[in-house]
Amino acid sequence: MSHLIPGGFKAVLYHDQPIPELPSTDLIQKCSDSQSFRSILEQNHLSVRVLACTSEIFRQLPSNLVPSKLDTIYFMESSSGASSLLTNENAAPQPIGVLSEKELILRVLLDVVDCFYRQSINYRTEGNNGLADACRQVVVNVLEYIKEHNEYLCPP
Repeated sequence: MSHLIPGGFKAVLYHDQPIPELPSTDLIQKCSDSQSFRSILEQNHLSVRVLACTSEIFRQLPSNLVPSKLDTIYFMESSSGASSLLTNENAAPQPIGVLSEKELILRVLLDVVDCFYRQSINYRTEGNNGLADACRQVVVNVLEYIKEHNEYLCPP
């Protein structure tokens, strides 16, 4: 599915504990150790658009491992820890603090929806209806996943 987005799309989540409610796919890769986190970033430098980790892990990243097309950074902690990174040359997008695993999963899934929906509009504008439909199907699949896991992701 990542191939539908020019330059690719990948969300990389670093979390101390595995996140069982979110499956790894070609769009979302999870890791729980810094070595695999760095390896994923190195191998997918141009396609990583969403990054989730702790502020400490982000501070330790060499600037050459910070993805060049990064749209969003999520930190698994209060947003107060993220504010100190705004002066860091690595922090291109505004860091967003998330307080729970559920919030992180939901935000990442909605980033996937947003990216593929926008790309479907671009393809439709260009007259490439087949690729537009494929992107919209990704959107539908992700929204179905959110709906199926609604009780976990969006408790009342």
